[in-house]
Amino acid sequence: MYDSRQWKVLRQQVLSERPFCTFCLRLGIRTKATIVDHIKPHHGRAAIFFDRENLQPLCFHHHNATKQAIERNKRNAGHTVDGRPRSRSHPWNRPRVG
Repeated sequence: MYDSRQWKVLRQQVLSERPFCTFCLRLGIRTKATIVDHIKPHHGRAAIFFDRENLQPLCFHHHNATKQAIERNKRNAGHTVDGRPRSRSHPWNRPRVG
């Protein structure tokens, strides 16, 4: 399906309409998206594969590192989808002094 004309057109439309990585934007960073990712795995089902609501633009890093780890369930449940720790007591989430 990735070689189909329908996918190539849809992929380009998504990148044109939403040119920045979804995960980076959540972090307040504007990184150009180069990959259109399926939010929920399609498992070869065309209805899910071509569903615009199931697509998100991602940068190379977030697609090939963060998203892949999430899909392989290697991400700790104590972290958000972008990899930040959920616990308020974690040093990352403590107020910065100075």
